[in-house]
Amino acid sequence: MFVLLSLFDRIVAVSKTASVSGEERRHVVPNWHKPFTVAVVTRGDLTEVELSPEQIDSLSDAEMEEIAHTMADLYCENGYWQDLEEAVHRLLSQRHQDNRRTGGIYG
Repeated sequence: MFVLLSLFDRIVAVSKTASVSGEERRHVVPNWHKPFTVAVVTRGDLTEVELSPEQIDSLSDAEMEEIAHTMADLYCENGYWQDLEEAVHRLLSQRHQDNRRTGGIYG
């Protein structure tokens, strides 16, 4: 399994860390740069791009890594930020719905 590089390695995220003290400190996320894997690519995935088993078998691990790096670059250039925004929107919407049903703090 080849990870499409942790996005931390490929995406330069600019985060401003404000100086926070007192009561506000409990709301600060402790590690803003902890990577979470977004996608992986396997040799099995290559059957979806119509490569033959022989072609897939001929790819070295280094070539698979190169494919993964290229995919990470392409994803960052073509849709990562829009997909991130949509994923966050869906999560927050679901959280809001769940809290409305349960009377949580976001409801």
